[in-house]
Amino acid sequence: MSLNTIKVTDYNWQIILNPNAQDHKGLEHWTEIAAKLDGNHIRYELHEANGSHSGMETAQKLCQEGHRHMMVIGGDGTINEVVNGIFTSGIDTHEVFLAVIPHGRGNDWARTHHYPKDYLNTVDGFLKGNFTAHDVGLTKVFQGKNQIEQRYFININSFGFSAEVIYETIYTKPKFLGISVYLLGVFLALFKHKPLPVVISSENFQYEGKPFLFAVANCKYHGDGMKQAPDASFDDGLFDVVILPQVGILTVLFKIKHIFTGEHIHKIKGVEYLRTNKLSINAEPPILGEMEGELLSPGRYEIEMLPLAFNTLTFN
Repeated sequence: MSLNTIKVTDYNWQIILNPNAQDHKGLEHWTEIAAKLDGNHIRYELHEANGSHSGMETAQKLCQEGHRHMMVIGGDGTINEVVNGIFTSGIDTHEVFLAVIPHGRGNDWARTHHYPKDYLNTVDGFLKGNFTAHDVGLTKVFQGKNQIEQRYFININSFGFSAEVIYETIYTKPKFLGISVYLLGVFLALFKHKPLPVVISSENFQYEGKPFLFAVANCKYHGDGMKQAPDASFDDGLFDVVILPQVGILTVLFKIKHIFTGEHIHKIKGVEYLRTNKLSINAEPPILGEMEGELLSPGRYEIEMLPLAFNTLTFN
């Protein structure tokens, strides 16, 4: 069966809702979303993912019970949790279909797939969207010879400065003088960040240096709309590896706009843009890494591509 012939109305969807999304408005907006789903004759069962990693646990359980059609209401973090639940459930992931009602702050993965900005318009658009096979990345973390963690991702892994922003955000809980936690994290990371020597190796290239930040990308957007990997494609079987060189604070402040437009690969001197399907990242001391707002454990990273590993709804 061609993926283009599959319609949302053909199946009963297991909806995983993050009630804490959109500043805890997930449940508040559910009544409107449910009315739209009913009006479009989309069948569903609702599951709340309330708590750390509950999205992952819920998706894993649903897959093991035989369900293959998931719908996420939440942001990039919730989507990533559900993907990890799917890929740790032990099923054949090629049988899984994922649709999303973007309901977070950044919604970066949804930008790549041209989802409507308004979550209610997304539900109406489901009748016009098509399913497509999607690449998935697998990140393994090693300390010495021992693997201590592994996580799957469909968007971007980021290392260096961007991960330090997440670190500062996590450990700077309250607002300070009216500044949001994330913006305060950016400010603190700018003054604390010290680029570390890193070796990034693959069959296609080897990089050695002290990058300001670098990303291993499946899709284009990261950090609330930054077009960090402007040429990334979610179904080409390759990661786009974008490395920003060591730069000063003023350069960051004056040229960060180019990262939002994707022009940084041409307008910031020394940026490297590489492609591979497998790579390793070594740094001593270990460099910080993050995945959709969650810090990875420190260590040596090995990242590999799982091409066309499951199916997602896209508006491309």
